[in-house]
This record gives sequence, C-alpha cells and structure tokens, in this order.
Amino acid sequence: MQARCCGVDDGVRDCLRDVRLSLIDCIAVGCDEEGRIACNEMYESPYCASRCRALPAGNGATVTRSSELGRALHCIAGRPEVRSVLDLFLGEGDGSASMLAQGLAGHGRGVLVGFERDIATFSEAASWFDRQVGVEVLLMDVPRQATPQKLRSLADWAAREVGAVNGTLYAPQGSGIRALLLQGEPVDSAATWLSNADRPLTALRALCEHIPIDLVFLDPGGMAAEAEFAEMEAFCRPLRWVVVNNANLPNHAGWVREHLLSQGGAWAEVLSGRTLDLYGAFRPPWLAELYRARSWTVLARTHGACGEA
Repeated sequence: MQARCCGVDDGVRDCLRDVRLSLIDCIAVGCDEEGRIACNEMYESPYCASRCRALPAGNGATVTRSSELGRALHCIAGRPEVRSVLDLFLGEGDGSASMLAQGLAGHGRGVLVGFERDIATFSEAASWFDRQVGVEVLLMDVPRQATPQKLRSLADWAAREVGAVNGTLYAPQGSGIRALLLQGEPVDSAATWLSNADRPLTALRALCEHIPIDLVFLDPGGMAAEAEFAEMEAFCRPLRWVVVNNANLPNHAGWVREHLLSQGGAWAEVLSGRTLDLYGAFRPPWLAELYRARSWTVLARTHGACGEA
C-alpha cells in the first residue's frame, strides 16, 4: 500500500504520514493474523469470512471485509472528521456502502447517501439496509427530467430527515446511522456545461447544496463519470476524502486520481492497493489478464485530513 504526496509543507506531510500509518493499523485490525496476510479478495471465500469476523459480512458483493479496500473504507468512515459519506453507485448495498455505514457506526451517528439507477438493484439495497441494526432507511425516487423546483424540494426533505441545516449536520451523538438511498440518476443529463450559471440543476448538486459530504466512494462500472465528479467537485463540501476503485480499468474513473493530484498539493494520495480478481471480470482469456488486478486509491484533501478544509 503506497502513498504519493507533494507540494505541501513538512507539517502537513508529517500529518499525512501519520494518517496513512493509522489507516494501515486500522485495516490490520479487521482480520486475524493469518487473514491480514492472506485476505485481499474480490469474492469472499469461506476462509477469509472466518478470518475477518471482526467486521460485518456482505452478501456476495465485490468490496467486502475480505479485501483491503473494504477494510480501508470502514476505517476512513470511522475517522473523527468523517460524518457523512456518498457511495455514488451503491449496488445492492451489501458491499462498499455497508462497509462505510459500519464505519460511521463507530461514531454512533452519521449519514450515508447512495444512488442506484436500476430499480431491482435499488430494492435489494433498501432491503439490505432495512435489516441492519441501528440504521434508519430513507428512500427517495428521483424522477427523470425533474424540474429544479422538484429537485430542491426533494433535497429540502432529505436534509430535514438526516438532520442537516445550512450544510451542517446536527444529528446528536447516539442517534444512529441514516441511510439516504436514491433511485435514479445523480446527473440526469451530461450536456455540455459552459459555466456554473449555465449548467442545469442535478439531483447530485441539489443534495450536496443541502447535505455536507465528507467522503466519496467512486466505482462507476463502464463509465468515466466525468459529469458526476464535476458536480461533486464543484458542489459537495467539505469533501475531505475521495476513494476510487478499479482505477486501472478501461472505462472507469481512474483519471480522478491524476486530476486531483495535479492541483498543486491540495490533494494527496494517502493509500493505494489492488484487489485480485481470479476470474478476470469473466472476460475472454485474451482480455482477462487486463482485469485480474483491480487497483484502488485513497485521496485526501491535505487540509481536510490535516486540519480544516
């Protein structure tokens, strides 16, 4: 697990080093001694399930306690500066979203926000979180081509339900986790935007203008998600952490890493790694080798992980 940091002063660099070491220590706690060495897999085996019992199980997801990435998500969500997380495409909820929610549970409070396009998959996610102890599930339908008035109304309702006022969370300690699950598109149109004034209001922007987001997990399958990330970068605050999975694969969001690291020291790569996919994404043999190692990266806003953003 490597790191990359440049363009910052010695104090911030030392702080980022300490953050990295604390995450490595935390990741190790999720499994027993043998599991720490052997368990870094996409599909949880019975062996790793028995070795990583300190963390909650999934239900067939590809980001779980049996991977370093899954354990890293749990650890970052448990950091004191993180109270709200966005899993942009949450799938059936039992993978990355579940690890993030369980990390937040260490605070006794927190907000998980997640979008899912597919109705059947969204229903699975809603059912999964409804079965989790200490999680209040809030469901929202995002209509296609919703008007700005409709999107603002939905965001107003969501903010009230999760305890956000003027971009600040006021949920009391011990109030539990609120999982805000949205069925629909975070960005309904990827039309060319000439300026902030010209860009249309999206569900993602409306939410970010009402609910603070500390951490984003980005794992878009088969798309670069440039429109979605442009919205998050412009409107999601304080946005202290960005975690990107499958960063080395075609048609994914690995470009986000280079984009953030090019910003003159505003962001640093605190941790990175890879997860082994024995099946090579079920591609033909001549393509499968490209998919056997799935890289991931943890990026921190330097003055978000080390002081105020």
